[in-house]
Amino acid sequence: MNCEGGERRRASPRAALGRSGARRVRPDGVGGAPRGLIAGAAIRGGEADVPHFVVNSYHGPAWIEGRPMREQDGWPEHRAFMNGLPDGFVLLGGPVDDHRQRAMLVVRAVDLAEVHRRLDPDPWLRSGHLVEVIEPWEILIGAPP
Repeated sequence: MNCEGGERRRASPRAALGRSGARRVRPDGVGGAPRGLIAGAAIRGGEADVPHFVVNSYHGPAWIEGRPMREQDGWPEHRAFMNGLPDGFVLLGGPVDDHRQRAMLVVRAVDLAEVHRRLDPDPWLRSGHLVEVIEPWEILIGAPP
């Protein structure tokens, strides 16, 4: 899936590397806000445990309130970054609450380090347009796409 609604080819799930202990992670950028409570999480079933994370992105200090998302500074770079993420990493994503304050991603990654490695270079994170909270997600009902 890409930022303009197109589809990406889906990759096969990766095996989990294992569970980690809970820890609070602080960002290296915007205002010292917490990045999220992190713990290893995996769903059981199929051939392997596959961790999933929910990434909630909130407007940061560089966000210009009242300006639509696609008119914010750096939108083309953010869109290109999101569209360039590897197939199978982002399972679902998009703005929540009519584009007002938050966007949400559901991602599949072997661990928290992979989530950070893939998302930290986002131009909107680096510029302060977004602040993220990342949480593990144990899926108990249904199955991810």
